[in-house]
Amino acid sequence: MKKAIFICFFGVVALLVAGLFLVGLVKANQQNLRQGTKIRPLVIQNGLADVRGQIHVHSYRSHDSNGSLADIVKAAKSSGVHWVILTDHVSSSKFADLLYPVNMDNVLLAFGKENGHASGGYQLSVGPGGSGKRLSILGHLNKIKSRDWLAENWNGLEIVNFLDNAKEQNWWKLLLTLNPYEKLSYGIRSNFQLWQDLSEARNKPVPIVAGPDAHENINVLGLQLDPYDVLFRLVSTHVFLEADKNSGSVELTEEKILTAIKRGRTYIAFDYLADSEGFSFAAVNGGNGKEYDFLGFTGDTVVNPEALYVKVPYKDAVRKLVELRMFKDNRLIYADKGCCLESRTPAEPGFWRVEVWYRGHPWIISGQILVK
Repeated sequence: MKKAIFICFFGVVALLVAGLFLVGLVKANQQNLRQGTKIRPLVIQNGLADVRGQIHVHSYRSHDSNGSLADIVKAAKSSGVHWVILTDHVSSSKFADLLYPVNMDNVLLAFGKENGHASGGYQLSVGPGGSGKRLSILGHLNKIKSRDWLAENWNGLEIVNFLDNAKEQNWWKLLLTLNPYEKLSYGIRSNFQLWQDLSEARNKPVPIVAGPDAHENINVLGLQLDPYDVLFRLVSTHVFLEADKNSGSVELTEEKILTAIKRGRTYIAFDYLADSEGFSFAAVNGGNGKEYDFLGFTGDTVVNPEALYVKVPYKDAVRKLVELRMFKDNRLIYADKGCCLESRTPAEPGFWRVEVWYRGHPWIISGQILVK
C-alpha cells in the first residue's frame, strides 16, 4: 500500500515538474518572439504602401473568447499590425453593433462574422448581418468535403490557418520542441491546390489571406498559450494600398482594406522570421540593364510581359539562408538559394506565385499573377 502511494505521489510530482518545464519553455519562446519584433514606418515602393494586418480574430463577442477590443488593439500595436478584421461567432440579432469600423489608438478595427459553410469549410464575412456583401472569404480549407464551393463568388481563400495547423500536430511532440510556434508556421499543402483549382475555374487570380484564428482562450498552468500578440507576430496578411502621390501618406479605411484584399493586393508573411515589408512581386518589361516598366502586381492578369520581377527584403534576413521558389500553376518551376535582392524570371503563360523560405521555413507567400 505504501509503495503504491509512493509511486502515485512520485508520478504526480514528475508530471508537475514536466508541466512546469514545458510551461517555462513555451514562456521563453514567447519572450523571444516579443523581443524580436521591430516596429518600422510603412514601406512605400512603386506608389504602394505595404500595410500589415490580421483577419480571422475573435473577441468577447464570440462564445469561445473573452478578449476585449482593448486587448486586441494593444497586441496589434506591439506587433506592428495596423488593421484587424474581427470574425466573431455572433447571431444576426447581435450583429447590429458590428457594422461600423472603428479606429482605436491608430489601429483600424473592422467587424465581421464566421459561419459554417455547406462545403465543410467556414465563411469569413464582412457586410450587413454577416451577409458577405462586402467581403466573403472561405476559410478552414482542410475541412472541405465537396467541390460545390467552386461555383460560389468568393473574394478570397484563407490559405493559412493556425488552428488547423495546430490540430494536425502531436501536441506532446510539439511542446517538447525548442520552438513550438515555429512548427505551426506553414500552409497546409492541399490548400494550395484548392487555390489553384478555384483560380483555373475562374480564369483569374484568387486573393489569399492568413488567419491566426486568434481566440486567446488556451491557458495551462497560468500561462496563456495563444496570446493575441504572439499570434499576431507569427503570421499576418499584408495588403498593398495606394499612397498619396504628393505626400506619400496612406489613408487607412475599411473600404480600402477590403478593396485591396478583393483585388488580390495581398501576401502572407510569417513575420517572426524576419521583417517582410519591402517584398514585391510584379509582371514587368525591361530589366537587364534597362529601367523596369511595371505592368501588373498580384491579383492582376497581364498579357505578354517580358518577365516576372521579385524583390526580397533583407533588412533582417541573412541572404545565404534565403531560398526563392517560383511556382507556375502550383508546380515548382525555379528555386534559388542565397537569392539576390532582385530576381527576374522569363514569363510564360500560367498562374504564377512566389514563396520565399528562410532558415528552412516558409517566410513569404505571394498572391498570384496570371500571365497570358
